[in-house]
Amino acid sequence: MPNHLFSLKATQNRGKTRTILMVIDHFRNIAPQNIIYEYHYRNHEHHDICIVLKIQNTMVGLVSRGDHADELYENLERFQENGCTVILCPTHTYGFTVGVVQDFCVEYGFQHNVRNKRQSNDPALEDALNLQDFHEIVDDLNNAIALN
Repeated sequence: MPNHLFSLKATQNRGKTRTILMVIDHFRNIAPQNIIYEYHYRNHEHHDICIVLKIQNTMVGLVSRGDHADELYENLERFQENGCTVILCPTHTYGFTVGVVQDFCVEYGFQHNVRNKRQSNDPALEDALNLQDFHEIVDDLNNAIALN
């Protein structure tokens, strides 16, 4: 079965981190005993997480931090070193983060699945759009896990 990398793509400050943190919380709460690796990035603006979990004998890597290509590359390499065959990460719409993900997929044989982040200029809709994306991403990840 192919390895799967899911990237959540959007411009800056459109809810990628929030949505991926919801996904991380979901999988972490299902089986906290299956956490292999977890790292928290904290600064005055953001709280991001990089986590590796074993779910149904599948190594899954999830990261919410993706603004800097070098950090994204390090996390993807960490997932590869841990044997992750299902990965979720954020990317911008163009530029270095997109290139890092594309290069990683080619180098390690991952099928790249891009999900465009739902967006609205109406802040009142943000939570609902994040929730829609959350449910679809969880379904995508569960389907990829079931294939392994």
